[in-house]
Amino acid sequence: LLRLVLGEVPAAVASDQAVLLETHLDDVTGQVVARTLERALAVGALDAWWTAINMKKGRPGVQLSVLVRPEEASRFEGLLFEETPTLGIRRSTVRRTTLLRHAEEVTTRWGPISMKVRRHQGQAQATPEYEDCRRAAELHHISLHEVQEAAQAAWRATRT
Repeated sequence: LLRLVLGEVPAAVASDQAVLLETHLDDVTGQVVARTLERALAVGALDAWWTAINMKKGRPGVQLSVLVRPEEASRFEGLLFEETPTLGIRRSTVRRTTLLRHAEEVTTRWGPISMKVRRHQGQAQATPEYEDCRRAAELHHISLHEVQEAAQAAWRATRT
């Protein structure tokens, strides 16, 4: 017995679960928020960001959000308790879908730049790594935009 199924090959995607940690803060400085996000990303958060919100009694505040692997949620809750004056953290499990990606290095006149390459609906797309571009721009006293454009052009040239 042989069964043949005809159809399209699905997009190169992966699906998994992550934990979203969130806290609302109205008694914190911008420096504390920035430090907390930097530290979360440096120690392995999948993503971290802040959002301006309105708190009770009309006070301006910040929602701090950190996306982590499920097995690391407790560790990152500890980081949020350590770095901020929060009294509580909300935890929710989310499903995420990500495009499969890999890194490629291109050579520009300002040096090598790493590119994040992803494929969606049969099309390859690439984005230059910000830190590589920033370093090259500072070293050569040129604009970040100029380095990013050169990296994109170098990557496109490898496709022809």
